[in-house]
Parts: sequence; structure tokens; C-alpha cells
Amino acid sequence: MGDKRIPLIIDTDPGIDDAAALSLALFSPAVDVRLIATVAGNVGIEKTTRNALRLESFMGTDVPVARGAAGPLAGSAIVADAVHGKSGLGNWGYEGEATELLIDTPAAQVIWDELLACEAEGCKATILTLGPLTNIAILLREHPDLADHVECLVGMGAGITHGNVGPLAEFNIAADPLAACEVVESALDVTFVPLEVADNALLSPADLGELASASRTGAAVAEMMDAYASSTELAGGKQVYDPTAFCYVVEPQMFQVATCHLDVTTEPGEDWGGTHFDLEGSRGLLANVHVATGVDADAFRRWFLDGFRLCS
Repeated sequence: MGDKRIPLIIDTDPGIDDAAALSLALFSPAVDVRLIATVAGNVGIEKTTRNALRLESFMGTDVPVARGAAGPLAGSAIVADAVHGKSGLGNWGYEGEATELLIDTPAAQVIWDELLACEAEGCKATILTLGPLTNIAILLREHPDLADHVECLVGMGAGITHGNVGPLAEFNIAADPLAACEVVESALDVTFVPLEVADNALLSPADLGELASASRTGAAVAEMMDAYASSTELAGGKQVYDPTAFCYVVEPQMFQVATCHLDVTTEPGEDWGGTHFDLEGSRGLLANVHVATGVDADAFRRWFLDGFRLCS
């Protein structure tokens, strides 16, 4: 019957919730992770790259890692180490590092090479973005026909009704609004899984206890989650943003999705990085993105915990 797995390229800035999403993806029977590209975001590029290599060393996986952009296309970098800890992975103390997996070529080029390799095999890769969209914007500038070589792009990012670093600014978008704007305005088939999805798919303390006993990797992610700053918690539990985007890649039927026009604010000011979805079509502009507007929260939690039982 052949390999029905989705060929997947993950662009990420690990990050505690990135670590959770990477763990699920690397052991998922539904996907074939072909490449991990890193980008500056939650912490700087050296730390995000090291964290990807640390995670792979710990899990015993062997997916190549490519170091990407060290900062946004324009403006100053922002980080989220107040949420993720100085290392990016909370207080997790594992020191191993699978340096042999690091490719000495910029991530944008490696992503392009992998896309072409997938096409040569008769398939197109999906790109999953878990951090700022800088690498993808660089790739678009170098290859304006990128959309012809990608199945689709699914990104954790944006907010429909609120932000987490500004009134309507979500971190991954605000870390490089210009890159997000260029991706949204490209011909790529883009779906965002925004803050609101994770707000409604919380992991309870009981869920986190189950996570810790699910597998060795589950225990490590649970340890990282202990350090997840209180700003990422609601009354019902903790949000885990990035796994919701990976869930959409493999279980899209769990989600409600709208197709609409999105504007990203790239001008400095209070709305820097703000995302404005015209869900009602009131502005009469052509749709340029899909956005998840809801999720079956119970199904997501079951999927999340079941996924960690498959991990090492």
C-alpha cells in the first residue's frame, strides 16, 4: 500500500510547547518528519538550535536539524524566556546534544532542498511552523514559486480576539510581523491555529500527571511544563499552543475552520504584530488564509496523551 505518512518539515523555536509538539511529531505514525529547521524566537538561535539537538539526543531520533534566522527581517528581536526559562526548556537538565544531526547550511536552503527531494519522490511536504515565520519569508524571497512546491503551511500563531504580547499581537507573529505579512500575502496555502484554540483545550493538573506517566519523553515534557510561567495558565489548566498546530496537521477533523482575509500590522506602534481576521467578510477583500476557530477539546486532550504513550 505504500507509505501514507505526511512528509513534514518543522520550523520551530524550542520552547517548552515546541518540545511537546516535536515529541508528538517525531513518534507519530501519521507523519514522516524530514527536517527540523530552527529560528530565533522563544530564545536566541543558538539556544533554539541546541534545544532541538538536545531533544533529539534524549529521544534517540535522527531527523536532520538546520540552523535558521537569528533575528527578524526588520526591527529588534524579542524573546519569551520569562515564559520558557533562560534555556528555553524550563528547568530540564538533560545535557546531551546530537550535534551530528546539525547541517552546516542555512535553514532556508535546506528546506528548499528537502521540498525538491519530496517532489522527486512523488509527493509534496507540509510545512509546520511553531515559531516566527522568518525562515519561510526568506525562502519566499529566494523562491517566489514556493507555493508550487509545498502541500500547505500550518502555523501556530495569531489571535482572533486577543494577543499575548499586545492587544491583538501573538508572540510568533509579533516576533517578525513583516515575515508573517509576506507569508500571508504569498500564494501559499496557509492555516493558522491561533491562541483561542489552546485557550479552549487546556491540560488539567490530572492531564499533566497522566503525561508524566505516559512515557520517558512524557515525563521530560511534564518536567518542562512545571516551569511554564503562570502567564500561560488559565483557571482550568495550562495551554499548550504548539501541539494544537501539529494536531491540525494530522487530525483536521477535530477543528472548526474559517477561510477569510487576514491583515498583519507591520507598522510600529501599539498594534505592532496585530492580526486582524475579517471573519465576516465585511471588508470585501479576498481570502488569503484559513484559521481554526474552535476544537473538540476533549478529543484533543485524548489525542495529546495518547501521542505521548507512543514516545520513547
